[in-house]
Amino acid sequence: MLPKAPSSLPNIEPLLKQAMDAWMKDDLRPRLNPIVEARWDGYIEQWVTTPDLPLFVRVGKGDGFEKGCSISRHGRMLIRCDNSPAKWIFRRAYENPALTFDDLRNAWERKEIPVALVVTGAARKKESFIGLPSLRRNGVGDGWELSHRRPVRLDGRLDAATSKAFEQHFRLLMSVSNMVLTPSKMGMNHLVDWYFREQPQI
Repeated sequence: MLPKAPSSLPNIEPLLKQAMDAWMKDDLRPRLNPIVEARWDGYIEQWVTTPDLPLFVRVGKGDGFEKGCSISRHGRMLIRCDNSPAKWIFRRAYENPALTFDDLRNAWERKEIPVALVVTGAARKKESFIGLPSLRRNGVGDGWELSHRRPVRLDGRLDAATSKAFEQHFRLLMSVSNMVLTPSKMGMNHLVDWYFREQPQI
């Protein structure tokens, strides 16, 4: 009979931690200057407090809420996404750190911010479809994958979450200080999740 998977790997976990410690310090890992990082996190906070801008929500499909489509909750537009807007904003912060909050607002108004790697045909037919681009020409790319230090979860069900919960979800998704890049071909996403879950103080 197949045994139950172990909840921990005491002989392996120290090696995994050592590998992640090395990656976090590696000069090959793209990262932002702390001053730039703090300023761009400020842009996200400014976005949250600007009610005419939407909040992106990375949630599972429910009640026909497709990626690229919008709903309204607590008087705020919500747009279902995957990691695409997070990848987009990290690349902008890395390549064009001098951009301003107004530049981000203008990018939204010009429909330049991607919301999904792939948008289905069914989503495109809905009246709630926003018409934003796919990630293929607008994301991190170049062989990088983006993970988050703190889990991007919505506190509560989509139909019952508070406005504060949606705002905090958006912060976790979009704040550049919560992002870590790893090489896509290495498949390190789950390792990053484990590393920061085990060491939340980092």
